Amino acid sequence: QNVDYMLRTKWVQSVQMYLTQLTKKEVILVSVNEAFLETLLNWLSAVKLHTQIPFSNILILSMDRRVHISLNKRGIFSILLDDDLIFPYTNLHSSFSHIWIKRCTVTRLLNHWGYDVIMMDLDAIILKDPRPLFENFKDSDIIGSSGRYPFDLYRRWGVTLCMGVVMFRSTSAIETFWETASIVKTNV
Repeated sequence: QNVDYMLRTKWVQSVQMYLTQLTKKEVILVSVNEAFLETLLNWLSAVKLHTQIPFSNILILSMDRRVHISLNKRGIFSILLDDDLIFPYTNLHSSFSHIWIKRCTVTRLLNHWGYDVIMMDLDAIILKDPRPLFENFKDSDIIGSSGRYPFDLYRRWGVTLCMGVVMFRSTSAIETFWETASIVKTNV
């Protein structure tokens, strides 16, 4: 029931509208709040200087209304994804760590609709287009580097995934991954 309702929300409809202009089923996903607006602008400048990535392939998630409005005034498209728009449907409260819940929710939705997603942190300044590197691992469902955070999961499992630059391909294995991640999230 929550999923059906969420699919009718404005933010999901905005994502669907954004997807109609893409020529390839690949999205680069970044998120920004007010504290990182200038960092986003620098990140976008680096993308323009160092890559051929079209801005239309970059989906920016604005975590608050002020950033969303500021980006729109600059002619930069973003999806407003503040807490009131997503947390009623995920039964979670807001905190900094829940930026990850938002990013993963959107990534899971995009994967479900058949889109590969490259999730990037804004402090991962692009000096070269990462997409050709990912193409070297065509048979991989998730491509990223190992991490150590969250520390409790690292201690338990011995490895975690660094989410600074990571690709989630839209595959049947990814559907299983997202189901498993959902179970882990509720049990940790």
